[in-house]
Amino acid sequence: WEKELNLVKDIYIKDGNIGVLYGNTFELFSMDGSSKDKYTFSEEYKKMIPFGGYTVLYGSNHIIGLKGGEEVFEYESEDPINKVVQGNQNLIVVYGSRIDIIS
Repeated sequence: WEKELNLVKDIYIKDGNIGVLYGNTFELFSMDGSSKDKYTFSEEYKKMIPFGGYTVLYGSNHIIGLKGGEEVFEYESEDPINKVVQGNQNLIVVYGSRIDIIS
């Protein structure tokens, strides 16, 4: 199958699903190409990571967690976020001069 998507920022494949972050939209596809979930945001997100049963998206100052078709958590930072990394049971937020651990 084939999809036309503009401004693709990130893609992941996990548990038979394909997550695609493009423009201000995150869409979850099944392996046959059908759309399972679709979210559009007012905030700008640049990357995503699968984390347990969640999909975590992050941008310059925002992190959002999605699960089962719903927004489960949201985090806003005063400092610019460089990267978000999956820990054992936490998210590790990397800034220019420090890290935070979010449970």
